[in-house]
Amino acid sequence: MDVQLVAVDELVLAALVGAATRGAAPDEVTPPLGDGWTPERSVWLRAYHRDRRAGLDGPCGEATWAVLVDGAPVGGARLRWTDEAGVADTGLWLTRSVRGAGVGRAALAVVLELAAQAGVRRVVAETTAGNRGALAVLGHLGFTLGTQVDGRVRAGVATGGPRPRH
Repeated sequence: MDVQLVAVDELVLAALVGAATRGAAPDEVTPPLGDGWTPERSVWLRAYHRDRRAGLDGPCGEATWAVLVDGAPVGGARLRWTDEAGVADTGLWLTRSVRGAGVGRAALAVVLELAAQAGVRRVVAETTAGNRGALAVLGHLGFTLGTQVDGRVRAGVATGGPRPRH
């Protein structure tokens, strides 16, 4: 299985929105914007990726990528500066068809490489205490899992990257 992260141009974006609407629950991909995959959610998802094309150094301070398996979009990944210098948080969603197959671990490993190249010193992530798949991926990649607060677990890992630019 070939897992890659690619920039979200218009062609990739159309396929990514299609993958999301067919293979993921709306609340896994977008903020709460009504019930189900509404047109409003699809518009939000398109705007979200378009607004982040400038990457970490752009006005949003955030970069996004489509996660591809064998050339087909199966999810999205992001990296966003936090208020703490040199620290960025990450997030990932995947379609149901590839969960549990190592795609998340491979995609997040690439995000960590890209973070180090961008000058991110530490990457943090947050998930639910019940998301065993995410917790396993984070642990496998060296994240230190924090204590659970209100059903959420915060995790972090040093990237070994150069001094931060942010």
